[in-house]
Amino acid sequence: MITSMKSDSTPPTTHARKGGARRRILVILGVLGVCLAAGGGAVYSFRGEGAVQAITRRPIFGEFVNDIVERGDVESSSNTELRCEVSSSEGVRILELVAEGTLVNPGDVVISLDDSTIKKDLNAQRITVNTVEAAYSKAKNELAAARQAREEYEKGTFVQDEQKLQSELFVAEEQSRRAKATYEYGRKMRARGFITDSQLEGELFSVKRYDKDRDAATTKLMVLREYTKPKTLIKHESDIKTNEAAEFAEKAKYEIELAKLAKLEEQLEKCVIKATTTGQVVYNNQDRWRGDEYFVRKGNRVRERQVLVKLPDIGQMQVKAKIGEARVDRVKPGMEAIIRVEAMRGSELKGIVKTVSAYASDEMWYNPNTKEYDAIITITDPPATLKPGMTSQVAIRVETQQDVLQVPVQSVVERTGKHYSIVREQDGKLSLRELSIGSSNEKFIIVKEGLGRDDEVVMNPRPHLARVGLKDVEVDPNGAKPADDAKGKTPATTKTPATPVAGESPGRGA
Repeated sequence: MITSMKSDSTPPTTHARKGGARRRILVILGVLGVCLAAGGGAVYSFRGEGAVQAITRRPIFGEFVNDIVERGDVESSSNTELRCEVSSSEGVRILELVAEGTLVNPGDVVISLDDSTIKKDLNAQRITVNTVEAAYSKAKNELAAARQAREEYEKGTFVQDEQKLQSELFVAEEQSRRAKATYEYGRKMRARGFITDSQLEGELFSVKRYDKDRDAATTKLMVLREYTKPKTLIKHESDIKTNEAAEFAEKAKYEIELAKLAKLEEQLEKCVIKATTTGQVVYNNQDRWRGDEYFVRKGNRVRERQVLVKLPDIGQMQVKAKIGEARVDRVKPGMEAIIRVEAMRGSELKGIVKTVSAYASDEMWYNPNTKEYDAIITITDPPATLKPGMTSQVAIRVETQQDVLQVPVQSVVERTGKHYSIVREQDGKLSLRELSIGSSNEKFIIVKEGLGRDDEVVMNPRPHLARVGLKDVEVDPNGAKPADDAKGKTPATTKTPATPVAGESPGRGA
């Protein structure tokens, strides 16, 4: 009785506190028990393969398409290139250039190059040309004088000398004739005694003297004609040949220096690069592997024959894509393609494969183990907003099949060259089916034999391989198919790990 009274005398609040503490402890213990149970179940599900639920779906029957997807750059199939045509060992600096994307017409200035060095060389060359031209003029005059001297001698001096000697010969002959006549007359007069012998001897002396004068005049005339004239003509010819050579040399020098002058004048004109056709200015800066000093921009130096500007015809656009070595044999000219340009999100352009290079591109020199081939895809109807240099994704349709049975790639596994799927039968049990497969893309694979439209194919076959005995598959050397025995067991093992099928490597361009 006493004890009972003590218990009843305990304050009500104390009982409430103790009861609340007990309830909290029980709740905490209950939560921990649930967590432990859930944790144990999770571990069991992770470790126990049979506890993983099989996710199934039916095959798809319809159109199968296989696209090779690659990236590429938009470009024009018709580009007018503007090059640097200024010769310089160190390059020439860009002074001014129009903004990229500017629409230009023929004759519009696109780039202005530094012409100060050319102007300096041009002034020096003009002085050189004037000096050489003076020497050339002098050589021409000397040649003309030499030719004139020969003609003067042949038609003037020689004729005068010849006529003079002919006159002397004529006089000498006349005097000799008269002297002979006088001598004959003296002989007659001496016979008659009119003159003396000494007088007759004087007449004979005159005859001999005039004969010698005649002979001397004859010899002079012969020497003039046969020796003096040929010798003088040879000398004149020699002078002419010498002056001709000098004139030829000076002419050659003059023409060389004149060509240099014309070249410098042409180079001066080429320091101003003008558009030759109508187009939109695109600077040739696509090669990002080269240093910044090679870019076409104000202040940089450019080299002779370097392509500076491309004026593309925006009405003839195409995409240049790189096709991997493993897939290039499947891409043929004439195949259709869908082009998605990154700058034009939400729109698709149609294209046709124009060409596929027969040789690997040399742009992968930094990675010689990777070989890629250039493919040109013509855009059939390019919009006005499409510009060269835009990045795009090209899906080339390499295969299309109608009314074929397809299953997802991940639902097929391979063992020693054979392919299998796991199917849920009507009674709920899982069974193994050997498949005869066809083409595949990054999502689906064609099943020729082994499945029907109403079969429930397991989408996550990995956790269920042991249940259907796929780990113990043995391929007969004679090519016989593995068969289950009466107990549902399969022949002995090959220990090849299960892998998703890869008739083509899944992913982009499969």
